[in-house]
Order: sequence, then C-alpha cells, then structure tokens
Amino acid sequence: MVTYQPRISGEGQTLKYAQGVGTLAVRDSDHELFMYPTFKMQGPSQPTFTIGYANSSAADVNFSADDIKAYFRGTQVPIYTYAERIDEIQSDKRGKQIALAILGGFAAGAAAYGVSHQTYTSNYSGAVVGRHGVTNFYGSNTLRVYDPASGILAGAVVGGATGLGIRQLEFNAQAQEEAANSILQANTVEPLRMVSGHVILKNCCDKYAGPNDVVRFEVTANSKTSVFEFVRTGPGGSFTPATSPAKVAQLSAQTPALAVPPNATIPPVAAKNNPAELVPVPVPAQAPPTKLAKAVPLQTPRLAGGQDGYSAEKLASSQGCSSQSVASLVAKGAGFESYSVTCTNGDAMAIRCEMGVCRVLR
Repeated sequence: MVTYQPRISGEGQTLKYAQGVGTLAVRDSDHELFMYPTFKMQGPSQPTFTIGYANSSAADVNFSADDIKAYFRGTQVPIYTYAERIDEIQSDKRGKQIALAILGGFAAGAAAYGVSHQTYTSNYSGAVVGRHGVTNFYGSNTLRVYDPASGILAGAVVGGATGLGIRQLEFNAQAQEEAANSILQANTVEPLRMVSGHVILKNCCDKYAGPNDVVRFEVTANSKTSVFEFVRTGPGGSFTPATSPAKVAQLSAQTPALAVPPNATIPPVAAKNNPAELVPVPVPAQAPPTKLAKAVPLQTPRLAGGQDGYSAEKLASSQGCSSQSVASLVAKGAGFESYSVTCTNGDAMAIRCEMGVCRVLR
C-alpha cells in the first residue's frame, strides 16, 4: 500500500487537510479546481484521484477527462475513460468465468467417473497336502462396479459449486461497474455549478516507489492550465541508510548549531603527553546569533457540518460573501442539506444542497 502526499506547485495554489487527506485547490475569476487522492492508502497500481471543477463564469463550460493530462516520473500515462474501464471489467470477468467453467467441468467429470466406477479387490491364499507334499496357492479377485446414479450426484455437486463461483464473479463485476460510474465523464457545467469525478491512471505504476515518484496532472479549464502534483510514499518507498553521505548532509542541515557565547572556553581537557596537566581550549569569537523569524502557525482547515458544506461556502462566496465565511448545517434529510451562511458584512444567506447541487433560497 502507498500514499500520495499533495504538494503545492504553483502560485496561488492552496493546500488544506481534512481527516488526513490533503486537497490542492486553485481559483481565479472564472473557475475553481480542486484535487485530492480518493483513498488515504491505495494499491501500487491504478492510482485514483478525485477532481472537481466549479464554473464561476457567465457561460456554460464543457469539462471532461480529455482536459486532463497525467505524468508519472516525467512520462505521460493514459487515463481511463468510462468505456475502457467497463470493457476491462467485462473482459476480466469473462476470462475468469471461462477458466472456472473449464476447470469445474474437468473436476465434475473426474468426480463423476471416480464415484461411478468403483473397483474392489480381494486376495486369497492357502495350502493343499497331497502325495507329493504341500502345495501353496495364492491369488486375487478384482470386481468392477458401475453405479451411474452415484456418478451423476458427485458431478452435480462439483458443478453446482462451479456455478456458484461463476455467479459470484458476475456479482463482483457488477460492483466494479457501479464504482466505475464515478469516473469523470463529459459534462456541461452551467454558471455557478460544480462537477466532480474520479481520475484513474491506466497501466501505472510499479510497486517499487523511488525518491522522485511524482504524479503530475495538467488540467486545462477556461483556456487556462493548472498543475497538481502528488508525491508517492509508503512502505515501498525509497530508503537511504543513515550512514550515507547524503543522509549525513541532510541531518547536518536540519540540526541547529550550538550557541556558544563569544570568547568563551570549554572545560579543560587533558594534554596528550601528560594526563595530569589540564589545558584550556579557547573558542573563537562568534557573531551574535541571527534572530529567527517568528513562526507562523499552521492554519487548520475549516470544517463544515455536512457533506456539502464546502460547496455551500463556495456558492456563498460567488454570491458576494467573503471567502472566509463558514456554512453552518441547520437541517439534513434524505438527499438534502440546508445551510446558513453569515457573511462578514452582516448579511445572512440560506442555501439548500440536494445531491451535491447547491442553490440560494431567495
């Protein structure tokens, strides 16, 4: 299992965390894009990311996976389309079902033959006393029994198990197809609307993570290209021994220098030729320590009360509220959430979100 850590790669890009998952976002006057790893931990192949696009312009905008380019280790990799993923799921299902049917047919035939054709062998021996002495004798009798009913029953048992396995493969494929519905497809995004979906990389990546394993996305929207980068780390990541020169240099750069007053001396040490004689060792004068800049506390992300809180805040911002306004969840039901947003100028705004689509209540 590996993880994908987002890193800021452009001016104006922001990074916020929620439940340990980092989201990169970029916004300008006519649109907003955000992207994050879909899962906290993923398998080494077919990494999955979630991308969202919000249209802040006054015109409809077409947005799809064709507007996204992906790169891994500097090489472009393809992105699954919905049709490609469905075809792959169906092909994989058919291949497994055929293989299981063939193996199950052989197993059923072998079981039926073995049960219906039973062989019984008995051995005998003895001795006969005659005029010429004792004569020993021995031998065996073999009896073969054919029972078709037993063979049919045994074959049916194995065949039934094979049928259950084939049906289970069908159920698994259906679940995978339902998950594929979340893949980003072609969308016409109206003004003040948002769309999101999954981006799955095809034929990527190997299970051995390296020091420069970066997944890079170039997303074009409204004739502008934004870059999102994610660094792959995890148990399979690269390892640098602590004694290597590169590691020593890194640790030295991170370790602050020991502050020693000017013209001070360290405790005396014994002379090389006379341990009883103590020689003070002077310390050269040092410049006054540089005043460190005041640390800036890390800003934690604002958490909304419901699943659509983020969308509600963005809609409120597009309607004139400050970007720092927080949407408070006031009601929640089957398929909808209601929010109240208090703008910094004192105005209040009611927003209702249904199935991820938010609108202002007038």
